[in-house]
Amino acid sequence: MTAHAPPMSLRDVVFISHANPEDNAFATWLSLRLIREGYRVWCDVVRLKGGDDFWKDIENAIRSHTRRFIYVVSRASNSKPGTLNELSVASGVARQLGESGFIIPVKIDDLPYGEHNIQINRLNAVSFTSGWAEGFAEVLRALRLDNIPTPEDSGPSCVASWWNTNRLNQDILVNKWEPLWTNWFNIHDLPRQMWVWHVSEDERISSAFDYPTYRIGRKLLSFANGPSLTGAKHEPTLATGQSFRLDLRRPPARRTGLSSREVKIAVGHL
Repeated sequence: MTAHAPPMSLRDVVFISHANPEDNAFATWLSLRLIREGYRVWCDVVRLKGGDDFWKDIENAIRSHTRRFIYVVSRASNSKPGTLNELSVASGVARQLGESGFIIPVKIDDLPYGEHNIQINRLNAVSFTSGWAEGFAEVLRALRLDNIPTPEDSGPSCVASWWNTNRLNQDILVNKWEPLWTNWFNIHDLPRQMWVWHVSEDERISSAFDYPTYRIGRKLLSFANGPSLTGAKHEPTLATGQSFRLDLRRPPARRTGLSSREVKIAVGHL
């Protein structure tokens, strides 16, 4: 005779079933993310240490404490006796409780939907194949929609403690040199002056100058003077350019018609 399953109101565990060791990395990541959100998670790679009562402990956790059973669907878990046994127990509990959302399949690899185990092939699997962050957001929505309790108030500190205890950061961080590619350059000094030209309303100016320019409304700014920009003796606009002392700590000369903000924006772009 099947023992009576405790009601949902007495359950607060999110159980994660996965292939060990094939899907350990994903299961660890998902467990820690859920713990950080305050959920009470049962997963062998995070909580259990093994031993003679290993399967007995897992079965009791599923039958008596699990509120939601997350089944990690992969090519490995789809044929592994341990995960299939866990799924079978969870399916029985779901029937006893009459809880259609008890099992949440999460798909992490290219196993075709048509090959999913018969016990979950009618359930909508949450896909993590396009990105773990997207999949996690969907799982989180499902748990919140079903009002799954979050009894672990110290979730973030629990995660930090687990990492420190397991010292996994020593395996992830490697003390060695690596190249860093960037398009940021150190600026040792700014030019001492800047040039500004006022552009008339209907004037069309070239966009091909020998040096960088930046336009703000009807003003054209550059570190180069007119002849240097055009490669000739004429100015880049119909107006004659004005030079002014460049000092980002002080407002530009009033005759330029520029504000400090406009100068700073132009310098940033140039």
